[in-house]
Amino acid sequence: MAENDINEVAARFGGSALTYDDVATVQARLADELAEAAAPHIAPGGHLLDIGCGTGHLARRLAALVRPIRISLFDVSREMLRVAAPKVAAECNVLVNCYDGDAETLPWPTADAVVSSSAVQWFARPLDFVTKAREALQDGGTLALATYGPGTFAELRGGASSSYPSLADWTKALTDAGFHVVSSKRSVEKQSFESRVRMLRMISLCGIGTNRTGQSTEAMNGDWTLTWETISIVAKL
Repeated sequence: MAENDINEVAARFGGSALTYDDVATVQARLADELAEAAAPHIAPGGHLLDIGCGTGHLARRLAALVRPIRISLFDVSREMLRVAAPKVAAECNVLVNCYDGDAETLPWPTADAVVSSSAVQWFARPLDFVTKAREALQDGGTLALATYGPGTFAELRGGASSSYPSLADWTKALTDAGFHVVSSKRSVEKQSFESRVRMLRMISLCGIGTNRTGQSTEAMNGDWTLTWETISIVAKL
């Protein structure tokens, strides 16, 4: 991300750290599905690295399934880390390390599994996540990723960008980097709202921000429905 974008994203998510879980229902379900898909491919007793950990939902869900001995949480928002770290430590009974900053540019610790849900779409170059994960993973390591495709928020001008990588883009990047894709899934779903106010509240409390999307919703003519295109991939070295 450009420096200004980092600060903007960090501020938005920091401001919604205490309310994020109340409204991020699509994100929670996506993380749960990723954990279920990834768990059979992650050996117990290892080190999990969660990129863009948010409130720690994915880390906690995975820890319950694979029982790691250490979890590293990486997020651009210190406020999110302050919410996530004590939850993960208390619920999972593991050593927790925290890294705050831009995961796209900062070095990552070595890990047995690199996981991320609803985060890499904020990278200036999302596919760079694959390269960074390849560098961080031990031989035989697992990458588990959930993100959003180019159809997300298609209703909004200035919403999700059509430049978001597709499932085919992610699969090619992983294969080129030496990964073997063991599972992948693409889904499209609609989320409906009672009013424009409720839609904008969800957008804001999820850290997405309303500065670019607020005016776009005025042209929706009362059809308060948003599209989510979700992508989940599990791959092994």
